[in-house]
Amino acid sequence: MPRPDADHWRQAVEQRLDEGAAKMAQLAEQGERHQRGQVEILRRQDELAAALAAQAKAIEANTEITEQIRDMWKAGTWGHKAIIWIGGLAGGLAGMVGLWAAVRSLFRDGAA
Repeated sequence: MPRPDADHWRQAVEQRLDEGAAKMAQLAEQGERHQRGQVEILRRQDELAAALAAQAKAIEANTEITEQIRDMWKAGTWGHKAIIWIGGLAGGLAGMVGLWAAVRSLFRDGAA
């Protein structure tokens, strides 16, 4: 069996280097895609945190309004109570529509 010469070894090393360079380029592209995905996730988390902070403020305001309505209910006549009850239904409906819109926007474009 003949021994491989220097040219054969040089070609084998160059082939291995080319294969290694191709694999490194592939891994670099995968890393860049992963990094872009992570940046998008962080951006969406920031948006969600801001939405949750706004929701917490709204809940606090709603609690104060609820306490005021409770006081009005205790002091009111039946006519006042009917107006409060109808207003509560309308507010509840508006809240459900707002919640639906918020959830829909989170899942738009296959985001979540």
